[in-house]
Amino acid sequence: ALAYAGLRDENRRLRALVGGGADLGAIVGSSSSLRAFLDDLRLAADSDATVLLFGESGTGKELAARAIHEGSPRHAGPLVVVDEV
Repeated sequence: ALAYAGLRDENRRLRALVGGGADLGAIVGSSSSLRAFLDDLRLAADSDATVLLFGESGTGKELAARAIHEGSPRHAGPLVVVDEV
């Protein structure tokens, strides 16, 4: 089980390195600033850090949160979306 978990984690890291980590398909664009942002999402997904996303309505915070969650080791667990009114 430990060997399997190690291989799974290595596979996840390698996929992130070649762009196949977090599911970023819903986020489209090709600007240099967006590419840098997507790299940050991949790094956040691979870390154990807590991430807070905030900004104006309609800016893609939930898409970013889903990308981080799907690329993280906790992707099998639930993603809890909180909407502040």
